Amino acid sequence: MICPCVYTLKLQGDDAVDYYVYIGSTYNLNQRLAQHISGVGARFTQQHKFIEIMHVQLIDGDAIAAENERTLEMIAEYGSERVRGGKYLSG
Repeated sequence: MICPCVYTLKLQGDDAVDYYVYIGSTYNLNQRLAQHISGVGARFTQQHKFIEIMHVQLIDGDAIAAENERTLEMIAEYGSERVRGGKYLSG
């Protein structure tokens, strides 16, 4: 059985913040990271260059719910102006 994972990336900032935190989920981490790094991943990671992987967690259950939960945790830690992920992509 293949389990999904939730990952957290640090991305290049802009005039608003020095860096962003992006949370995503996938069943194929290597492929998804390659997409983000090469600029063909999510729109937000196309706009903000990949810096590093901050965290990866295997999920036993609902990956979308886990992605949203991780995003809320990161918003609490880093602030909503800096964090994007799950259903919290705009801002």
